[in-house]
Amino acid sequence: MKCFHLFVDGFGSMGDALTCCKCGLSKYPEALSIRSRIIAALPGRTIREGHPQYEQYVREAQAAMRKRDRGAS
Repeated sequence: MKCFHLFVDGFGSMGDALTCCKCGLSKYPEALSIRSRIIAALPGRTIREGHPQYEQYVREAQAAMRKRDRGAS
């Protein structure tokens, strides 16, 4: 099943990458697939710094990245 990403902006393994809170995908916006870019452009699909729950989404993205990395091992 494909992830319908919820991205956190300006966080991740590459600094200013978009990182998904659900699956841990972390890439620069220009390196995302066309499908992921479309999703990121939808209203409410990219959480930016200043959002009231930004820190919560960052923690979720960190957990998703750890889970993804463990699965790759």
